[in-house]
Amino acid sequence: MTATTSVALHELGTARDILDEWLEEAAGEETPELEALMAELSETTEAKIVNVALYIREQIATSLAIDDEIERLVKRRDARKNAADRLKRYLESWMARLEKTKITDPRCTVSIQLNNPAVRGDLTADVLAFMHTAGSPIVKHVPESYVLDRRAVLDHHKAGGELPEGLTVERSSSLRIR
Repeated sequence: MTATTSVALHELGTARDILDEWLEEAAGEETPELEALMAELSETTEAKIVNVALYIREQIATSLAIDDEIERLVKRRDARKNAADRLKRYLESWMARLEKTKITDPRCTVSIQLNNPAVRGDLTADVLAFMHTAGSPIVKHVPESYVLDRRAVLDHHKAGGELPEGLTVERSSSLRIR
C-alpha cells in the first residue's frame, strides 16, 4: 500500500480491518512486513484526515466569504430601495403641491390614487372580550398558543429542577477544526 491521496478515508478503514485480520491470523506476532504496512497505513490515514480537515476549513472560509458578499449585496439593495422610497415621497409631495394627480407619458404613467380602506387604531382586550360575548361580528376569538422556551428548560435543568416526561437535556459532541 503506497501513500496516496486518491484513497478514500473509508477505504483506509477497510484496509485497517484487513491488516487487523492478518495480525490476528499471525497469532499476534508482528512480522516486519505487517509492521511496515501498519506504519504506512497510519501515515496515510493521518494525512487523509488532515486533508479532509483542511478541505472542511476551506468550505467554511468560502461560506463565510459568501455570507460577506450576501451582506454587501443586501446593504446595496436596501440603499437602492431607500433611495427609491425617498424619491417616491419627494415626487408625490411635489405632485400634490402642484395639484397634478396624473401624468401620462409613453414610457410610464404617474398618478396619485386612493388606497384601499384600512382600519386604524386598536381596542383594549376588555372591550374586545365584551364585544365578543355580545356577539359582535367584528371581533374574532383567537385561542392562545404555547411554545417551549428551550433556554428556560436548560436553566431549569441546570438549577436541578425536574423536567416533565418527554423532555430530556442531552449533550452531544462535534468535530472542531482550529
